[in-house]
Amino acid sequence: MITLAENLYLDLRKRVVAGEWDVGQRINEKELAESLHVSRTPLRKALQEICKEGLLDYTKNFGYHIKLISIDDVNEIYKIRTSLEKLAFKEASKNLTKKSIDDINKILEYSEFAASKKDSESLIKYSNEYNEEIYKLAKMPRLRIIQTGLQNYLSRFRQISFSGDEGDRSRLAVEEHRLILEAMIGKDEAKLNAIIEQHLNRSYEYIVEIVNYENNKAKEMEIEDN
Repeated sequence: MITLAENLYLDLRKRVVAGEWDVGQRINEKELAESLHVSRTPLRKALQEICKEGLLDYTKNFGYHIKLISIDDVNEIYKIRTSLEKLAFKEASKNLTKKSIDDINKILEYSEFAASKKDSESLIKYSNEYNEEIYKLAKMPRLRIIQTGLQNYLSRFRQISFSGDEGDRSRLAVEEHRLILEAMIGKDEAKLNAIIEQHLNRSYEYIVEIVNYENNKAKEMEIEDN
């Protein structure tokens, strides 16, 4: 049976990844506990677990606040992600079946519809399903474990990418997902790698722009508080 602290952890982690609090923003434990109708002990335990995952920072006499993602973090994560995805998609292409192609195409159709409606929540859901399907097809469990280690950052990046988008970037991302599938079906590794790099570079450039904006905003808030 799931404990109160575990339930709080899952709920708060989802809210942190979804960007409910601004980067650098302090989480007021007292106010949060009152709004959730829980005591501060299980809440603090949940926040400690989220802090261990690198999504929060803790400062004495200030408390928990949303961790700033540095440009160095983004650079490192995207270098690792590019290498992982090239390998995952290459291996997945060896294991494609008619059913798996149909399943991925269905996910892409849902993604296209969500993009046309500017439905960022559904786009994130289908983007996750697309990647889950690829890593499942790759049949490399240790690769999946490594990728899971980046999941907190990747989830946050997807949230940034799709939220507030007017539609063009989302539609382009879905188109690139379809081009990647076509390259996989054609067993064209050079084309596959080129599209993956293009896809991730577009995402990287936008994430850098947003991270710079969020970090500058957080610094301004810190100056005002002082």
